[in-house]
Amino acid sequence: MADDLMDGSEVDGDEFPVVDGMVDPWDVLARREEQFAGRKGLPGKFQKQEDVDPDLDLLINVGTRPGVGCRRTIFEKCFDNSAADTDHLECNMEMAEGCDCCHVKKPAICCDLHNPTEFLSYTSTVTKQCHTAQRSRMPAYTKQQHDYSLENALLDWREAKTAEVYGWVALSCHGPSLIMTDATLNFVVDYAHHDKIHTAENLRRETGWTRSNQFGDEVIGLIQLHMPPCPSPFVSTPLRSNGIALNTPSVNQTLASPSSVVKQCNKCSACRQVGHNARNKACPKHQSNTAAEGKENVTLLATS
Repeated sequence: MADDLMDGSEVDGDEFPVVDGMVDPWDVLARREEQFAGRKGLPGKFQKQEDVDPDLDLLINVGTRPGVGCRRTIFEKCFDNSAADTDHLECNMEMAEGCDCCHVKKPAICCDLHNPTEFLSYTSTVTKQCHTAQRSRMPAYTKQQHDYSLENALLDWREAKTAEVYGWVALSCHGPSLIMTDATLNFVVDYAHHDKIHTAENLRRETGWTRSNQFGDEVIGLIQLHMPPCPSPFVSTPLRSNGIALNTPSVNQTLASPSSVVKQCNKCSACRQVGHNARNKACPKHQSNTAAEGKENVTLLATS
């Protein structure tokens, strides 16, 4: 109860009167008021601009403050909750116990420190929110024809879906944003242009649309219908041919393959015949052939 005492004879380095091995909580509260009363004036360099009220601080942290051990004691001492304890005697002085209506009765349950099991239903657990995945960075771009086609298809789809789910009256009063807002629709077009949306999970992560699990497959179908297929990164580009380019007027005429190119034969610069050059002895105008023609005795000496 409020009059319960805690063990110990020293609180925050200050000694208090000890009665039967117990510390009086009223002395603890009085000493704390004296300590906080001296903390006035301009705030220092490392002091906060606004100090927490000492009574409120003690009420919140009474479980960790030695020497008190009761939350109801803080209410009675710091917030004058016990000021009306004698009002019932002044209300009806003819009765020794005072007025029954004004008499403040002590509750059977004191506080959460003395009766913790009675306050379990009031405890609140705050769950830590999980961080959502970040969106992909979207560079600036210029809308093309297929982007406008997808945008018009999404506008028609969300209008028809709003009328289907909520009725024509809701569509007329609130508009098609009940299904998909304008900002979400623009996100869908932008991320679809950069090929970032393939599944309903991609749609939810990139756009933050809350109805992705319900209508995500329908939006994915519209994206696949109106957006051009992404070019494959494994497309092979033919190498440029090493053959001789033919200057022909026809544009569609293909170049000859290297295997069909005929090897160019040598042409003699002296006799203009094909198959040898001017240094070859097979040439009629080679030096060895012309020198033999000018000597008359060459054949005679050879025969003799």
